Amino acid sequence: MTPPRSSWPALLAILILLAFSPAALAQTGTIAGVVIDGDTGDTMIGANVSIEGTMIGTTTGIDGDFQFKADVGTYTVLFSFIGYNPVRVQNVEVLEGEVTRLEVTMNFQTEELSEIIVEARALQNTEASLLSQRAKADAVSDAISAEAISRSGSSNAADAMEKVTGASVVGGKYVYVRGLGDRYSSTQLNGVDLPSSDPDRKAVQFDIFPSNLLDNIVTIKTFTPDKPGNFSGGLVDIATKAFPDELTFQLSTSYTYNTQTTFQDDFLSYIGGDSDWTASDDGARDIPEILQDPTTEIPTEVPARRNEELANQLDQFSNAFNNTYTPIVKTAPINQSYALSLGNNTNLFGNQFGYIVGVTYSNSASFYDDGRTERYSATGGGGLSPDLLFTDQQATEEAALGLLANLTYRLGANNEIGFNTVYSRNGESMTRFQFGQSTIVGIEEEDALVVSRSLAYTERELQSFQVRGEHFLPGLLGATFEWKGALADTRQDEPDRRFVGNTEETNDDGEKRFGFTGAGIGDPDRYYRTLDENSVNAKGDITIPLKMGARAAEFKFGGAYQQADRNFTERFIEVVIDPSIRFEGETTLAPGGDTGIADYFAQENFGITGVNERPGRPTTYSFGHVVRDATKQRNNYDGDREIAAGYAMLTLPITDAFRVIGGARLETTNISIVSQDESAPVGEIDETDILPSLNLVYALRDNMNLRVAGSQTLARPTFREIAPFSAQDFLLGEFIIGNPELQRSLIQNYDLRWEWFTRPGEILAVSGFLKNLENPIERAFLSGGNGQITFRNVPEATVAGLELEARTSLDRLSPALASFSLGLNATFVQSSIDIPGEFDDNGNLVGGELFVRNRCDLAELGQCDLQEETRELQGQSPFLINGDLSYENYEADLSAGIYFNVFGERLSNVSDGVSPDIFEQPSPQLDLTFSKGFRNGFQVKVSAKNLLDAPFEEIYNFDDPERDYLFQRYERGHSFSLGLSYSL
Repeated sequence: MTPPRSSWPALLAILILLAFSPAALAQTGTIAGVVIDGDTGDTMIGANVSIEGTMIGTTTGIDGDFQFKADVGTYTVLFSFIGYNPVRVQNVEVLEGEVTRLEVTMNFQTEELSEIIVEARALQNTEASLLSQRAKADAVSDAISAEAISRSGSSNAADAMEKVTGASVVGGKYVYVRGLGDRYSSTQLNGVDLPSSDPDRKAVQFDIFPSNLLDNIVTIKTFTPDKPGNFSGGLVDIATKAFPDELTFQLSTSYTYNTQTTFQDDFLSYIGGDSDWTASDDGARDIPEILQDPTTEIPTEVPARRNEELANQLDQFSNAFNNTYTPIVKTAPINQSYALSLGNNTNLFGNQFGYIVGVTYSNSASFYDDGRTERYSATGGGGLSPDLLFTDQQATEEAALGLLANLTYRLGANNEIGFNTVYSRNGESMTRFQFGQSTIVGIEEEDALVVSRSLAYTERELQSFQVRGEHFLPGLLGATFEWKGALADTRQDEPDRRFVGNTEETNDDGEKRFGFTGAGIGDPDRYYRTLDENSVNAKGDITIPLKMGARAAEFKFGGAYQQADRNFTERFIEVVIDPSIRFEGETTLAPGGDTGIADYFAQENFGITGVNERPGRPTTYSFGHVVRDATKQRNNYDGDREIAAGYAMLTLPITDAFRVIGGARLETTNISIVSQDESAPVGEIDETDILPSLNLVYALRDNMNLRVAGSQTLARPTFREIAPFSAQDFLLGEFIIGNPELQRSLIQNYDLRWEWFTRPGEILAVSGFLKNLENPIERAFLSGGNGQITFRNVPEATVAGLELEARTSLDRLSPALASFSLGLNATFVQSSIDIPGEFDDNGNLVGGELFVRNRCDLAELGQCDLQEETRELQGQSPFLINGDLSYENYEADLSAGIYFNVFGERLSNVSDGVSPDIFEQPSPQLDLTFSKGFRNGFQVKVSAKNLLDAPFEEIYNFDDPERDYLFQRYERGHSFSLGLSYSL
């Protein structure tokens, strides 16, 4: 249940009191850290930790961590556990009010018990800690820590994922792993699946997670039975910050100047709501109250002309909407963000209680005014002819709010329970103005124009509530029981998206003629869409340690249940133009001169414009612009998804160097989509799958592994892809139609990785992978063209790739370079998928992708034998490269970095039979970051991003040595930011 909004201040006040309680401000120091099993890499529960010669100490908890108070001084700390070599850590210095952190590795005892003596070393490098976890992990994985996220200047999880090996970010929000689309990846928040707030995709939108609230992001690339089976590219687990060892308080702010947006006085906007700055609409864009009942019918104009009651109703409905249909211009503000976090742990009722709360807020804008939008189709002579040539101007204003609360309570050393809640809300206002020539509406001359205006607002909201428990059961074979439960709600609201197009022609006398309807120019539209998805997740895992002589084995089993329901509604209102109303605008070439639109759509031009009363005859009514309900009931649907799973897996050390991790997962899938139109087919999937997995890990050395993995996973279609309705993209004019007959895909995965953890924080790794996809789902154009796109299972596809990763300190070159480190990762992928389409009896493609590169001349379209033809997967890049050079001086609290990222040309749109496919072009990015901390707790961060300012560009794949055929192009500008933070 969502806490009342009014309860948040009270909760924060309680936590602040706890933070500054006498226990928190005690005049002693703290010794804290973690104990790790050197053989398995797991944390050790119940290890004894004490100060030599005293009774002061504790035992490690459920996560292998420990913490206790001690007087200021220098001590030797003893670590012991039955069957393991004891460890003595000397010269542990305890300072007043500070935490001394230790990480200790204990090894299973040899034949002759011996003691290990080490010098104390405080933990500083969290990247090294993550690499250590990777070295001992069962599966192939990659990760980025909070330290690296902060150092790179990433503002959210999407920015951070650009630095991960094999990951690319599409559209600034969606993560593709190993070149595979979002359907082949899964996203978890603290180990629990997250639903998507996008109605058309499976992918979670990563830009809603502020980097200030992240602890790390781990990407698992090979399947083990204890993970969900619906991924092949990768399982991305976003971990929010856990409670700290000591009182922490941080307040930060940053301001960003963009050369193309900030302070520009021609920034596009429109009159929206007064609360847009809070990332929520205040109701200004709501559908009028008299139309909020979806069963309300709007009278049509013809019967209303002679019926007073219907005429008054039509007049009331037509005048109920606001009359904003065109952009305005204003001065763009500077981008800004703020973050506040507070955390501590204290003693509560004799047990340890820890918490962290965080709040983030940002307000940003982006703008381009020299973009291009173009469309082409093939000609019979072997070339391309333009359908649309537009100058494109677009501005976005986005506000984002994030809240996090993590509470953890430890009941002794063997039990831990926790609560986590995450709330994120984004509100984005988009204004777009396009003008140019279009043969689609018969406007080809240079002095004749087509003008398009789009006004849109999208509000995305995520609420997640998680409760978890970990319990060590020494009386039950030393088993560990871990459980998690979660409620999540995602919502996307698009209220009152408006679209107005018109033509403008100039005759020989210089007189302009305007048209708002006709071929290719539909009536002005107002569109309302709401998606609400609720999900329930529950899972339980039992891990039983086993001993095979001196080797540690592990048996793990458990189950999971997930249920999600989605409600999707839309309301589509058209404005029927009165052709007798004359448009008196001076020009429509620029928003500032778009003066006639406001008058044309003025209130007096809507509804009843005249009453004709004649003696002896019925009164008739004349109408100006009126509204019409064009909603299709088929486009409203309810979806339900239920997935249940059980698994068992065994980690078995065959020798000291070789271990096997194997098992299987049973998953049942039940998906149902029901349209509100009872005549529409029901989309259903009812399957039971057994998903085997085998991971082999051979330690060539203590710090070098060879990994081999094989598994079968699956990919399920989204609600949108199964839903039997069509929706049109206003700009492209394509109708996307769901397919209730879709089935899930099965994927066989094969991986090979060699990894060498040369020193703490360093790695050298080479990976290869191969994936065979059965019945993969792809977008395809329906036979007959007309811009109708659907989703189909195609027979098969393959993906093969190579990954390279290296990170090293430059002290290998010279001791003077010890503070510098160099990182590089690269992924090379080749994919092939059968072209979806329909074939005649002779094996010739008669529907689907008729345009085939390098096989058929354009003049021969429809006459080629294409049955064996293949192409790349959508969204797949042939290569991804990330590089960074960083400097870190802990003593001076100074860091700096240079970051480079680029992807190869990737297929972004599979086109229809009258044009080639469309490819997004490489857009290399170069960023610089610098930060300096001061002893008083302040830190300054400076960054410069997108220094190369490479454009976003999509082009048609047509071989013309003289020119490129654009699909879309715009630039984003350089960004320079200054941040200031204060920490206790």
